[in-house]
Amino acid sequence: MDGINEKDEFTPASLLKVPIMMSVYKLADEDKTFLSKKIIDEVSSNGIVQDIVPTVQMIRGNNYTIEELVERMIIYSDNEAKNLLISQIKDNDQVQIYKDLGMAVPGVVSVDDYMSVHTYSSFFRILYNGSYLSRNLSNKALELLSRSDFKDGLVAGLPANIKVSHKYGERGLKDGIKQLHDCGIIYSKDDPYILCVMTRGYDWQNQADVLKNISKMVYEVVKN
Repeated sequence: MDGINEKDEFTPASLLKVPIMMSVYKLADEDKTFLSKKIIDEVSSNGIVQDIVPTVQMIRGNNYTIEELVERMIIYSDNEAKNLLISQIKDNDQVQIYKDLGMAVPGVVSVDDYMSVHTYSSFFRILYNGSYLSRNLSNKALELLSRSDFKDGLVAGLPANIKVSHKYGERGLKDGIKQLHDCGIIYSKDDPYILCVMTRGYDWQNQADVLKNISKMVYEVVKN
């Protein structure tokens, strides 16, 4: 995989919901009942404010299956669903995917979980290849990612009929810098490809436009 400044490191933020999903699905590969387990939503916020608020909110006190929580975490990027899932995964299970892939475990060196484009794109590669999870759950993960309701990044630069399995991440930092990223698989007609773009700036809309424009340029090159 070739990239521009692909070793530069960013705060992945909600992009890390993809390896959390993969950790959950790894457990589901071993325990066929795991996804149907029900959890009561009584987990408080971890203090991280989402600038892009989930379009569908969870209801405190309701029961949700593990499968439903994964769907909400990926489709709506819901932090509360993520927190509930983390409460059901042992620490060793959370970090095992990073160890299996030879990656640094997030939060060990820095609380901001810095990660490069090159490193992060590996999650999409192994989902596409079905080399970590069972083929059924790899496909399930990619199908959920294709239902993400974030349409202002990679998707905005593509024709409406092009399927995209992707995840965005956003984080406002104390120095006023905003980070907005979008990474995924673009299923162009003849040649699917992975595109991962991470940005730093001071304006969410400008950064979303950068994601859109890069996506459009890459697609035009690939289709020709």
